[in-house]
Amino acid sequence: MIVNQSPSVSPPLREALTPAVRLMLGGMLLSNIGNGLTISLLVVYLSSVRGIPTALAALVLTWIAVLGLALGPITGSLIDRVGPKWVLFVSLVIEALGVAAYAFVTTAPQAFAAATLAAFGGAAIWSAQATMMSRLVPEESRQRVFGLQFMLLNLGLGIGGLIAASIVDLARPETFVWLYLFDAFTYLAFLVVLPFINVPDVDTSELSDEQVREREQQGYREVLSDRRLRRLVVAALFLMTCGYGSMDGGLALFMTQIGGLPVRDIGIVFAVNTGVIVLAQWWVLKFVDRRSRTLLLALVGVLWAISWLMMGGSILLSASVVLLALCVGMAVFAISETLWSPIFTALINQVSPDHLRGRYNATAAVSYNLGAAIGPAVAGILIGARLGAAWIAFLVVGCLIGGAISWSVRRLLTADEDGRTTEGLAMTGSVS
Repeated sequence: MIVNQSPSVSPPLREALTPAVRLMLGGMLLSNIGNGLTISLLVVYLSSVRGIPTALAALVLTWIAVLGLALGPITGSLIDRVGPKWVLFVSLVIEALGVAAYAFVTTAPQAFAAATLAAFGGAAIWSAQATMMSRLVPEESRQRVFGLQFMLLNLGLGIGGLIAASIVDLARPETFVWLYLFDAFTYLAFLVVLPFINVPDVDTSELSDEQVREREQQGYREVLSDRRLRRLVVAALFLMTCGYGSMDGGLALFMTQIGGLPVRDIGIVFAVNTGVIVLAQWWVLKFVDRRSRTLLLALVGVLWAISWLMMGGSILLSASVVLLALCVGMAVFAISETLWSPIFTALINQVSPDHLRGRYNATAAVSYNLGAAIGPAVAGILIGARLGAAWIAFLVVGCLIGGAISWSVRRLLTADEDGRTTEGLAMTGSVS
């Protein structure tokens, strides 16, 4: 059956940027500047500064992800029951304490203790923020706002990365202490604006008392029965493990231990990531409008595989161009990120009912947490054993599998859910 839809015009982005949305975006930008100071340096800090073995230091990231995975279902239920704003408030406080604790770590047990505290705080932040934003922004503007949110997130990470690159010194442990303490401060600073963000409740005005009671009894059984969500989570697991999880938890190790590059070059490569995202995001948001989301997610898998081949092959080049090749590979990775984040988040919130949105976002976060657990663990084992080529091969295959599974979700979605319209059919073909 051919599905014909009249093309719709997305409303101007400025109409969705209400004062509450602007405050939300500003608070997230500030907290991510702090996050950018430390996100790519934890394993290097623990192993090279605190003397913790590399494989064990990488497992700290895995431990955070495992705890996040265990806490995810609980936080999703809390978001739906008490509201995302209060869950986010408590999470930011706990996360700040955990990040500050890293500054004073000297042993592996202390590192795992700080990681445990940080994991309890970080478990709900992504889900709570996504749920808040979906309630603050109308459906037709969500993909663009999520894209803007992602751009600001990476702008914050990039600013933080540049600051870190100019300060950090392996011979001066106190420089890492300063970074972690400032990171903790930015989480607390987000709390200043949070009380001024009024998040609407789920609208139940058109429901009978019986329907409201039925909704209150629904939970993860209904969430996990959604085939669309299950397949999206599996696809995202592959892409997160071989994408973000490996970039954050392994690229710095690959550069320093396999490529022999100085630690300061890490900040340069991640700055390229941020710069490309900031420059390309607006163009990408216009390009993806009214095009198949599943096709674009499949494209992410292909482009990430290409980027890992480029970054992995960089160490075979002469020393004068290794950093340049890494930056080019990272630029390809960044272009794919501008596709991934707004599309995946918008798609999850598109298929989720309002009263279960916290649980849907928490379930989607499972892929992030598992990816963040598996990625650093594999990187620590393979890179620690000097098997850099095997690590790159693992990432390439995983990205391609994730892309293929993303494409398979298309047949489970309506044209509206997949973002296909009459204009988009020129690219994606007829809808069967």
